[in-house]
Amino acid sequence: RERTGSSVDTRLLGTAMHELVDAMARLAGFRYEGIDPETLEPTFSTPGDTLLTFERLPARARHLVCFAALSIRTLWAAYPGRDPRMAEGVVAIDEIDLHQDDAVAERIVSTLRHGLPRVQWIVTTTSAVVAGSVSDHEVLALRNGDGDRCEHNQTVRGQLMPVLVSAAFPVCARFPADADHADA
Repeated sequence: RERTGSSVDTRLLGTAMHELVDAMARLAGFRYEGIDPETLEPTFSTPGDTLLTFERLPARARHLVCFAALSIRTLWAAYPGRDPRMAEGVVAIDEIDLHQDDAVAERIVSTLRHGLPRVQWIVTTTSAVVAGSVSDHEVLALRNGDGDRCEHNQTVRGQLMPVLVSAAFPVCARFPADADHADA
């Protein structure tokens, strides 16, 4: 918020936005170039240096960019004037792996964590790749069946807690093996 006499430094927002949007766009093979000064549209480039607007990115890249931009913008709204990269918050993302290949899905969580280290990430996924990208204690596996029980491990404040929910994927492949979960 730029106001006359305001001490809010919007460069913090701009820097945080650029860093995380670029990191997420790079997962899909694009670079974030910034805001076009004439159109005020976010601009990205391909490996061959072709410039693209947000709308011209493939869906998988748009999803990644939105995970970053919406998280940063929400943190800025909650803590105006504070660096969003150091803000605490909780961000929930449903089906984080939607439209992503395994190589990208494996890196989404670590990229978000690196960019916003004080955020607690709660994501849903049916991807064993996403679940495998975090520690066992960070996975909460929900399954429908066996009396509709819900089982989980401890979670740590400020850490990711992937949630696996799917009739087609009823048991998380990363669920700790023990006698009660021999079918996992």
